[in-house]
Amino acid sequence: METPPPSLAPPRWVFNRIIAAGGDIGPRYEASLYGPTNSLLTSYFPIIREFMVKPQGKIRPEFVNDIDPNVRASFDSYHAEVLPRVFQGSELGVKIPDFIVVKATESKDNDKVLLLVEIKPADRLVQYAVEQLAGYLEAFANKFHQETEEPLFDVIYGLLVVGRQVQLLTLPINGELGLSGLLDVKSARLDAFLRTIAVNNW
Repeated sequence: METPPPSLAPPRWVFNRIIAAGGDIGPRYEASLYGPTNSLLTSYFPIIREFMVKPQGKIRPEFVNDIDPNVRASFDSYHAEVLPRVFQGSELGVKIPDFIVVKATESKDNDKVLLLVEIKPADRLVQYAVEQLAGYLEAFANKFHQETEEPLFDVIYGLLVVGRQVQLLTLPINGELGLSGLLDVKSARLDAFLRTIAVNNW
């Protein structure tokens, strides 16, 4: 594994833009934070290292068919079996976080999920947002690689952006959800959180 460059952290303007968009009351539109958050993520997870930031990627429920041989499963981009889109009701249970950060490959169905990101304006109830993001993490915990039948990850991470603050989530596959308090977007803890995920998958 090559040593990551020291310039992983984004430039100052990115943080200032998140602070400006977040405000004390929150942006009029949640989407005001999408662009700055995407810039934050691509700074830590550069395309040159085969990272990919997926906007509004779908998390489809795992599909296990032991009954009907006429129903063939599809594979999502993490090589887990899911119900085909053509099957009636295939959109039921689909979860859509604002961003999914993956370690990508040339194959369309072999991405390694690393980080899920959800964005909320500052005036939203934080506990609701945490529960929503935790539900996304748990949805991945219920997926298994189709060939190896192994879990898709050892640990998966979540980043909740609430106005100008953030909250960090960690879910080990065999452990309980870890949750930080609300942190300033410029905090050293956020930098260490994102940097560690990137370095461990560099």
